[in-house]
Amino acid sequence: MKKCSKCGEERPETSEYFPKHPSGINGLSAQCKQCVAAYKRQWCKDNVEKKRAAQKRWRDSNRKKDMESHKIWHENNPGKANEYYRKYRRNNPDVRAASCKKYVENHPVERSASNRKWAQNNPDKIRVKVERRRTKKKQLPSTLTSEQWEITKAHFDNRCCYCGEDKPLTQEHFIALQELGEHSHANIIPACRSCNCSKGPRDFFLWYPKYKHYSKERERKILKFLNYKSKAQQLTFAL
Repeated sequence: MKKCSKCGEERPETSEYFPKHPSGINGLSAQCKQCVAAYKRQWCKDNVEKKRAAQKRWRDSNRKKDMESHKIWHENNPGKANEYYRKYRRNNPDVRAASCKKYVENHPVERSASNRKWAQNNPDKIRVKVERRRTKKKQLPSTLTSEQWEITKAHFDNRCCYCGEDKPLTQEHFIALQELGEHSHANIIPACRSCNCSKGPRDFFLWYPKYKHYSKERERKILKFLNYKSKAQQLTFAL
């Protein structure tokens, strides 16, 4: 048995209870592992800057080991790793912005490929951005979000609101931008490209009744969604 010089408790004289120490009796430290761990925790709390400096020196001197250690930890703790980085990005927006800027400058090809891939996988979000930019150029209100756009499409069963066909959808301004129509959920409906181009900036109430795909039922559905009564829009609620 071996008595800890710190807490005074006796424990088996093995490396399981006493950390190894080259100059200690039988190659073991005079303090037990619990006392040594408590001392290290307290030292780290009292010497934060020294701890960070020491960690940085070690990482700079052992770059390969540090990267391998991080990789293993990330693979074994994916949830903790993601939460850590989310918290770090929230608390250090300037550092993140500088890091992103540096990456873009040093990896233009990879950045372009990443942007193209994202655009291919998120066409609806791209449409929202494009329409928002067009609206802002005309200095008109632009408040439509990706979530509101998804709700709008779902209301029309992800089909064109004019012809009712299952085609790729565009964001149709019920009141055209040329007529100062805003880019909001109160003025956006889903339409296929063909119907969108056919309507153009024309007045809905003059164009749609003469359109080849006209439907009284779809007309009622559009006006009900946009809360129109007697060709005038009423107060709308937020989606």
